[in-house]
Parts: sequence; structure tokens; C-alpha cells
Amino acid sequence: VHSLSLRLAPDGTNLLFVEERELTPYLFTLEASGASSKVAQHPQVRRALVRAQRDAFPGTPLVAEGRDMGTVIFPD
Repeated sequence: VHSLSLRLAPDGTNLLFVEERELTPYLFTLEASGASSKVAQHPQVRRALVRAQRDAFPGTPLVAEGRDMGTVIFPD
């Protein structure tokens, strides 16, 4: 099991860390885009990601991009 964390950079952008290694630049590759739907099919992965996204920036205004952002991740 790997630890996943989302953090704010000093300029306000968000960063993705896995086991303290920043992987943000890899999120925007064709490989990541193609693999994301396959990985998201696993319920345990979806639960972990939903929890991480909801807990990442409490009380911080944000704009979220993604298919489930308004219906699943941040329904309120």
C-alpha cells in the first residue's frame, strides 16, 4: 500500500505525491490519461482517491476538473 497525498504549492497549484515522491508532471501524459479509466474501475482505488480528494484542501476554495467532480467527489 502506497501513501498518496495532495498538497498545495506556494503558487496555489496542487501537487500529487506518492510515498513522498512528487508525480504531478506525470498526471498530464498520454499514458496516464489512457490508464486512468482502467485504474478507476477498481472500487478500492476509487474509494482511496475520493477520500484523498475530499480531505486534501479543507476550507480552501478550489476548481476541480473531472467527470465525477460535481456528482461524486464534491456533491455539495
